[in-house]
Amino acid sequence: MALGATFSELTSKEKKELFIDNGVKIKTLNTGKLKSEGLIEGMVITKVNNEIIRSVEQLTSKLSQSPGVVWLEIITESGQKLFKGFEI
Repeated sequence: MALGATFSELTSKEKKELFIDNGVKIKTLNTGKLKSEGLIEGMVITKVNNEIIRSVEQLTSKLSQSPGVVWLEIITESGQKLFKGFEI
């Protein structure tokens, strides 16, 4: 199943508002794995399998190279930290 999402780099302002130094924002979300797992547009993925994510390219590479279960660290638009694990 496809992830069904597009991503964007965070601006300095977004990082400052969320009190984070890294991460990639879910820009759009369509039918796919991330939506079915309850993620929503605007959430920020800060880690994949405990590895810090700094760019869209790094995120998509990590997700495509991760067989089986993937663990995401996510920051919501309100700044709440969540952890989500699922099979790809």
